[in-house]
Amino acid sequence: MNYNIENILKKLKNNGYYVIDNYFSNNDIEVLNNDFENFMKNNSYSFHLNEDFIKCKTLDINFEKNFNKDYYFEKLNKDKLIYQISKKYLKKNYKPSKFMACQTFGQINDNYSKNKKFAFVPHSDETYFLKFFIYLSDVNIENGPLSVAPGSHIVSKKKRHKWILSGKDYLKRDKVNLNYESEMLPLIGKRGTMIIFDTDIIHKGGVPKDGMSRKVLRYDVYSSSENYNTFSRKVIIKINKFLNFN
Repeated sequence: MNYNIENILKKLKNNGYYVIDNYFSNNDIEVLNNDFENFMKNNSYSFHLNEDFIKCKTLDINFEKNFNKDYYFEKLNKDKLIYQISKKYLKKNYKPSKFMACQTFGQINDNYSKNKKFAFVPHSDETYFLKFFIYLSDVNIENGPLSVAPGSHIVSKKKRHKWILSGKDYLKRDKVNLNYESEMLPLIGKRGTMIIFDTDIIHKGGVPKDGMSRKVLRYDVYSSSENYNTFSRKVIIKINKFLNFN
């Protein structure tokens, strides 16, 4: 299927996200599911989160020595649309960063849902990425879908830039913003759905109902020009501050 790249980019720029229903075929999803299961079972890779209600592993494309040997998630890594969107949206300084395999399980006690580190509260990310979410299982309201606040990335981006350009530590920025709770839009979809979003958008993971679950594969693309927390960007900021001061 042919996709209108410019239309996707326009909506991504204006809304902060874009959803493609049934992007991956059943055969594609079977391949990705197989990668997912094998990756989660592989003891060479440690868990990023390993709780009763959520289990996630991260594969750093640039640093994992086993990546080229195991060939996990090659279908995503070679996807032409993902490549085109990343290149045009992030422009010259984009770089594939990492995959995250994550499965969330519903619990009777959902007190963990208010814990900031589990991303179940409205927030934007400290480090900026363009993220591609792939639903490996059908996701409706009961499965705890990803939710976003459309258009919120515009304000969040300015706040993030201002925070870092003032010389503050990007990791100490309060990324949680509960003001958007009433504006959160749940993104439901069948398995094979792909969601593209700018991580400055206010977003949150959904909490599945007891007995339900959600299986997601995430692909992060990094922008060195957008991330002011990189060493080179910090040097430029310091030089500019010095020149302006003098």
